[in-house]
Amino acid sequence: MQDSITQSPLFLFNTVIDDLKSFMMENTLTVRLSFGFFLLGPFFLLIERTPADVWLTVCGLSFLGWSITKRQWFWVSHSWVRALLAFWGFSIVSALLSDNRLYSLGEAFIWIRFPLFAFASCFLFNVDKRVFRAFCFATLISLLMMMLILLLEFIHLGFLPSRFSWPYGDLISGAFLAKSGLFTFCILVGIATVNSGSIAISSGVFSILILTATLFSGERVSFVILFCSGLLVIFVMARSIKKLLILYSLVLFTVGAFLLTIPELGKRYLVQTIEILLNKNSGYREVWNSAILLIEKHPFIGIGPDNYRQLCSGYLGNVSGVWCNNHPHNFALQVVVETGLVGLALYCVFVFLMIKQGFQLFALRAERNVLAVSFVVPLAFFFPFQSNNDFFGQWVNIFTWTALGTALAASYTFGSKNVSVLRKY
Repeated sequence: MQDSITQSPLFLFNTVIDDLKSFMMENTLTVRLSFGFFLLGPFFLLIERTPADVWLTVCGLSFLGWSITKRQWFWVSHSWVRALLAFWGFSIVSALLSDNRLYSLGEAFIWIRFPLFAFASCFLFNVDKRVFRAFCFATLISLLMMMLILLLEFIHLGFLPSRFSWPYGDLISGAFLAKSGLFTFCILVGIATVNSGSIAISSGVFSILILTATLFSGERVSFVILFCSGLLVIFVMARSIKKLLILYSLVLFTVGAFLLTIPELGKRYLVQTIEILLNKNSGYREVWNSAILLIEKHPFIGIGPDNYRQLCSGYLGNVSGVWCNNHPHNFALQVVVETGLVGLALYCVFVFLMIKQGFQLFALRAERNVLAVSFVVPLAFFFPFQSNNDFFGQWVNIFTWTALGTALAASYTFGSKNVSVLRKY
């Protein structure tokens, strides 16, 4: 991969297509159909939550079915997998002991589809480098399609006071770019940092376009995730202080120019953000306050997965200075509220082990292969001091776990010698 990225973008694209054709020709019809369906995922994510969720769930269940029928359970031996399964198991216990048992149990039980997809991505679908590269290119194409959709929405509506909503009719377009595309974005930034010539320029331009499109989408948290992740990738991949400073200056100048010269962007990203942070009565603070108060109800086992939206108002009544929203808007807070201190401890363990798994590839590659930025993805998604979506929810989690699965898969596919499991498919 390191040698191939010095080639032109067109050469890379043709290579990926040729490699994918050879992979399909080598395998059975069942493998072709299954892996072809997997590779369509980035485009399912562009449609709507139900098709996207069906795609993710089918991939996860097919992996589970493969494990059962072929007796392939080697993946359970990995520490981050065991930690995730332990957290899931305790979430079910918390649900069974909650005041809203049936609803919480259902939400806790079906949550496993997200980790199951990550397992499938790491230990089945992406074990062949040819498939891995094809999936990254498919993600890249889907990001380009989303940027074109956002451009059309901007031409049609102009700047909005909030966020763009095409093509979903939901305010998550920026989340698609920043979350489903985070690993691919990090790869692009890494290529632009360590290389020169047309491939570096193309990667740099595309990464700037993704960052700019997210900025224009109005997604503050998504923009911050991309922005900080990009800066971290540049920091760990830059071969000299000079190049580090040049790239940092370019990114900061581009973002600063947009924020300072376009009033709508400056107001949303600078003025409103500062107001939220300083205002003690802001909606975010009131939601976080409600979560903190709920911790006292069941500090060790929590009130049950996804029960915040169901029980918050009843528990807190008319308490002032709080707001019972759909979820606490912070992963760590939601986990401790809904699964207690025990759940929080298990959550911290699996997050740490996921970051560690991603970091191993960086530690092993002295030449700083761009795929060694895998650890940035779980670090960005689970960074504790940020606003998040619903941890046990559906829509944005599909984006998040797609990128997590791809990033963790890179640590296996390119981190060590991989024995193909397709002959046992």
